[in-house]
Amino acid sequence: GGSQGAVWNMPVGRIGGETYTLQHIEDLLRNPPAPFQSDPRLHACITCASVSCPSLRPEAYLPGQLDQQMGEQMQLLLRNPQKGLSLE
Repeated sequence: GGSQGAVWNMPVGRIGGETYTLQHIEDLLRNPPAPFQSDPRLHACITCASVSCPSLRPEAYLPGQLDQQMGEQMQLLLRNPQKGLSLE
């Protein structure tokens, strides 16, 4: 049972005292907070974890390593022929 799309509005976690849903995460991707508005790597880093989205990182993002971690995530996405870039 359950209504169609209900999973997108279920709480999935708390960050900084705020509860997030998959819909919140999708909204962040569509309208990223500053300073990430002009950084296309954001989509490779913050995902809703669905099969078609970029893979989740197996570790937390850390302030001192964020630039490196974001670069790695984008490279992993682009190298994955099932999710990233495919040139024929």
